[in-house]
Amino acid sequence: MLSLLRQTLPFHPIRRTLIDSFSHRVLTPQRPTVISKGPVKVVMHNSGGLQAQLKNNLYKPLIDQQRPDVICLIETRCTVEKWYRVEKFLEGWGYKATYSPAKLTSKTGRSGGLAFLYPNDVGWTDVRAKRPDFTSRIAAEGLHVTATRDGVQRHIVLIYIWPGQPEKTVRAYLGDVCREFNGPNTIITGDFNIQKAAVEDTIRISGMIPVFPPGMDTNYHSKGNTDIDYLICSRDILVKKRDAVQPPYNPGRKHFHKMLYAELKFADSSGYTAGVRLETADRIAIPYFY
Repeated sequence: MLSLLRQTLPFHPIRRTLIDSFSHRVLTPQRPTVISKGPVKVVMHNSGGLQAQLKNNLYKPLIDQQRPDVICLIETRCTVEKWYRVEKFLEGWGYKATYSPAKLTSKTGRSGGLAFLYPNDVGWTDVRAKRPDFTSRIAAEGLHVTATRDGVQRHIVLIYIWPGQPEKTVRAYLGDVCREFNGPNTIITGDFNIQKAAVEDTIRISGMIPVFPPGMDTNYHSKGNTDIDYLICSRDILVKKRDAVQPPYNPGRKHFHKMLYAELKFADSSGYTAGVRLETADRIAIPYFY
C-alpha cells in the first residue's frame, strides 16, 4: 500500500528540519531571512466529509469570494479511490490538491486524511506527508507544504491529532512539532484535540505563538477532546489585538467556535511592518501572509 501511495502522491525532498516518523532521520532546514510583503491567503476547515461538502457546494462561495491561495482540510473521510473523483471535481474550479490518506485505517471513516487545495497558478510544493500510526508515540496525521514568492519561503503545517490520547503525550508531541518548524513565515494549524490550558504554555516555550479564538476559556472548552481548532504562528507574526466579530462567511455548521479577529504584523529585513488580520468563522481560519 505504501509503495502505491509513493507512486500516486507527490513526494519531494524535505526543506525543513523534520523527524521522520519511520526512519527517525533529522534533516537540516534552509530558512529564509526576509519576510515578503506579497499577500498569501490561507483557509483552514474541518470538512467533516469532503465529498458531501463538495456535493453541497460549500466551498464554491468561499473560493469565489476569497480566492484563497491554500485551503487546508482535515477529516476529509476520503479513501485513495474516492480522492481521484475529488481531484476531477476540483479541476473545474481551477484548483489542484495534495492529499494524505489516513494511516489509522481502523478509524478512516472518522478522519480519512488531510488535504491541501491550491489554485493552478500558485506554486505550492508538497514537502512530505507524514502519517504516523499506532506504533508511533502518538496517533496523528500531518501535512507540510511550502511555497516561495519574491524569494521568500512560506510554510504551512496541517495537523490532526486523534482524540482520547494522554494529555502529557500530546503536549510533548506538539512541543516537538513547534520546535521542528520554528522559523519565519510559518503557520501550524489543525485540530489538536487537547485543552487550551494544556497546550498554550507548551507552544510558547517552544518559541511559537498560540492564537486562540475568544471564548475558549468556557467550561465546555475546558473538558478537552472537543472540536477546537488552533492556529500557531512563528514569532515574526505578532498578535496585537483580538476582537470577536461577525464572520464574513458562514459554512452553515453550528459548533462552539467563534470568530477571531487579530491584528498581525510582519517585519522584513528593513524593519518595515504591515498590519494584517486573521479571522476564524466556525471552523474556518483565514490568515494573511505578508
